[in-house]
Amino acid sequence: MQAGFGGEQELDKIFERYSFSVNYRVFHDLSLISSTPFQLDTLYITPWYALIFEVKNMSGELLVTDNPPQLIQTSESGQVSRFQSPITQLENNCALFTEWLRQRDFTLPVYGAIVLA
Repeated sequence: MQAGFGGEQELDKIFERYSFSVNYRVFHDLSLISSTPFQLDTLYITPWYALIFEVKNMSGELLVTDNPPQLIQTSESGQVSRFQSPITQLENNCALFTEWLRQRDFTLPVYGAIVLA
């Protein structure tokens, strides 16, 4: 969990370091409820669109598979760990955030990006 939080902090530094020419807000570690509870690592929102960042801070070799959808991490020592696919996670979060906006009579394009910190 600490490594994941460290990755999110690395992304935060980007937002602090650069100025953007559009009006925007950034929300970190945002927990919301739509048809189900969901958590967004980082939400970058403007008057024209929302961008959800799914941040991963993992070492070793990473492999994302479609069937089954998962992320497989192989450490330098050869230990293999399996996690939920960040692609599936991001697609679900984009859909849930779009639903959350609609429940509030708000329409905004929602995009997503996976960040490997």
